[in-house]
Amino acid sequence: MKCFYFIVSLVLLINPIVYAQGTKAVKVSKVMEDSQVKILSSDLIAQIPATKDCKLLWELKDYGFQASYNLGYENHISLYSKEGIYMETLKKTPWNESIPPTLKMGFDSSDYGLYPVVSYWKNISLDTNDYFLELTDTDGKSKKVWADSNGNFFESPLFVK
Repeated sequence: MKCFYFIVSLVLLINPIVYAQGTKAVKVSKVMEDSQVKILSSDLIAQIPATKDCKLLWELKDYGFQASYNLGYENHISLYSKEGIYMETLKKTPWNESIPPTLKMGFDSSDYGLYPVVSYWKNISLDTNDYFLELTDTDGKSKKVWADSNGNFFESPLFVK
């Protein structure tokens, strides 16, 4: 039994991801502090009250922080700046004929147009039309890109510009 607890503890110490349930956070990363996770989790609940009962998966990104979670059967990600300011929430949506024509035309004519779309995320805000796509490049590596409403593509979220 001691071996089991040792292995679990070791896994938790080396895992670069932080999990939070509501505002109760468990630190499993040397990168993010408990206090950061608690503050970000509390803020996300204030922004989107339905996240109160969600399991939040926090990750440190080049642009700031990202929380991944499910609301019902829908996958969401919420992005925060490096300063901990809430920026946006995106919902995973099927990549099909319902995507905006300007996005589809921009994607097809971009350098990414030949890459398969693994997942497509749309901003949930009614006044913002930006998108996040996960692709697989020709070497089979994951590629992440963001797009604006005009079909222009970027390698970081639009708030980083």
